[in-house]
Parts: sequence; C-alpha cells; structure tokens
Amino acid sequence: MSFKLIPPWRRKLCHFKLLATIDDLSWGFEFNEQFSLKKGIQLKLGRAGHILGSCFVQISLSQFSVFFSGDLGPKHNPIICEPDIPDPCDLLVLESTYGDRFHGERTQRIEQCKG
Repeated sequence: MSFKLIPPWRRKLCHFKLLATIDDLSWGFEFNEQFSLKKGIQLKLGRAGHILGSCFVQISLSQFSVFFSGDLGPKHNPIICEPDIPDPCDLLVLESTYGDRFHGERTQRIEQCKG
C-alpha cells in the first residue's frame, strides 16, 4: 500500500508513531558525560577536534584509566570544534602523523587563505 493512499490525518498519526519508535530504539553517547558499562567500567567521550565528528575515548576501571584518540586537533581552527581537555589518565594511546612538524600560527589561517 502506498503512503499516499493513507488519509492525511492517519499519515500524521503514522508519522508520530514512527518517530516515537525510532526514538525508543535509538541511543547514543553524549560528549563529556560519563557512562557506566558492565563490570564497573566507565566510558567517556570528548571532542578530539581533528576532523568533523571526531572524538576521543576514555575508559576507566577502578583506579586505572586509558585514553585513546586517533589524533587531536589544534585550537583556533575556523570550521572545527576545539578539542576538549581530557581527564588525567594512566595510559595514553595516541596517533600523531604530523606531531613532529611546526604548522605555523593557526589564528592567521583565514588571512593566509585570502592572500
């Protein structure tokens, strides 16, 4: 049956039911909120500021914590959120492809693009 054949008042009801079902079935983690997992494991996500949507993960278990990120972005990037400051950790796992290079002053990038 085509959705177009359903009367408009019924379509609206179906739409609301569909949205409620999607909302009930979906879940996610928010940035900078601690979540309790099984066996006493705590999980926290933060903005990595590297590319759009990138995040770091901090996992804690009693007195030990691990921080993992693919890369952390710099401050003063005009189109990407600045990275969050992570909590202290016991083990750091971090990738840094260009960590050994000087990239210049980021606050002047817009001017550099204009010229």
